[in-house]
Amino acid sequence: MSYILIRRILAIIIISIFLSANFAVSKDLQTSENLPSVKEELQKEIYIVPTKDHSSITLTRYNNSRRPSIMLIHGMGCNHKIFDYDENHSLAQFLAKDGWDVWMLP
Repeated sequence: MSYILIRRILAIIIISIFLSANFAVSKDLQTSENLPSVKEELQKEIYIVPTKDHSSITLTRYNNSRRPSIMLIHGMGCNHKIFDYDENHSLAQFLAKDGWDVWMLP
């Protein structure tokens, strides 16, 4: 099989798995008292990690660790603002307010 055909088959499989996933939310999760509080203050931590080639990687963290860690890594044409634009438009802050330990690569 050709490389293009294999890529198309893999794309179809991935899309079908994504579409068949159960996205239903139970009624008890839809109540407003279970949603993260918008007023909750989050501490933004910035870590500069040195690398072996004498460069560095900057990591941003929202630590509210009642749940495991999540690492948000942007794509090639984006930066960290795609996950943390401002207080009202931030996937990172939403996840942290919901109890996740959120790490971002800016």
